[in-house]
Amino acid sequence: MGVRTSMKKLKAKKQGAKAWLKTRTNKGVSETMETLAAMVRGHCNYYGVSGNFMGIQKYWKYVQYATYRMLNRRDRKGKLRYLKFLRIWSFYVPKPQLTKDIWQWQPKMI
Repeated sequence: MGVRTSMKKLKAKKQGAKAWLKTRTNKGVSETMETLAAMVRGHCNYYGVSGNFMGIQKYWKYVQYATYRMLNRRDRKGKLRYLKFLRIWSFYVPKPQLTKDIWQWQPKMI
């Protein structure tokens, strides 16, 4: 038995992130990445309970992929190299992590 993100909610969050990224095509990269980092942190804080690491990692990887595609679409000069994107991504967006341990045993205070 464990805690998992509902697939319906995860799909809706992915679609919402993709739609938001489409609106940011002509905005600055640093501003977009800072806002995106806040979105990912908020998602990890809300869904980051014990047993749900795979759910938050799926969301993180999808947003990373969608951001790379969006940044590739906006440049007329050529493609953004993946290694350069990873440097930008790792500078702004933190790796997913669990924030709450719901299975930790704590003694009751009497």
